[in-house]
Amino acid sequence: MVLGRRSQLRIRSAVRVDWRIAGRCTHHVSIVRDWSRDGAFIQTALPKSPGDRLSLRLDIRGTVIQLEGVVVRRAHDGMGVRLDTSGARFL
Repeated sequence: MVLGRRSQLRIRSAVRVDWRIAGRCTHHVSIVRDWSRDGAFIQTALPKSPGDRLSLRLDIRGTVIQLEGVVVRRAHDGMGVRLDTSGARFL
């Protein structure tokens, strides 16, 4: 667990995520590097721009969760995504 300069606790992880820009067909497979209460950092060489809406499918030990998110921060090694769990579905 990491707090650092952030106000929310972050939990390190290595969860597989299949993501795409909402409304598009091209999928990318990446790793969620860490989590906070309402967001995640997706490690990718193809970070999207702040404001881009994403459709996400997380595979957590064989349980697949489908949810939406919006990119809030872009970095050289990935992107910070605010998660919207209100419409999350377990598949």
